[in-house]
Amino acid sequence: TLGVGYVCKESYGWAIGVFLGTVSSLAGSLLGSVVCFVIGRYLMRDAVRNWGRKRYPIFDAIDLAVSDNGLKIMSLLYLTPILPLGPVSYMMGTTSMHLSSFAIAKVAALPLMVLY
Repeated sequence: TLGVGYVCKESYGWAIGVFLGTVSSLAGSLLGSVVCFVIGRYLMRDAVRNWGRKRYPIFDAIDLAVSDNGLKIMSLLYLTPILPLGPVSYMMGTTSMHLSSFAIAKVAALPLMVLY
């Protein structure tokens, strides 16, 4: 299969093609990560919280940090190129992070999307 960046670049040229490819990749990635976040929030949250609090006492500290500084933490996680962001989206859904902070932090992924 061909990536959207290649198709847009070949169809519209470098400037507009890279811009359109980046915007469409960001929109698709945002939609997918928000779906993962919502699934984590409404289907997995109670089970993970019960399991996490029993086994890992630090879970409450992480939850508090993410609820207070969610935008900063997610922005830094999005800048890490080796981190699998699907599981991170599910995991963040089980915390007290606001959905708006999670979605706004996706802008931090722009440098990697432009490069890829």
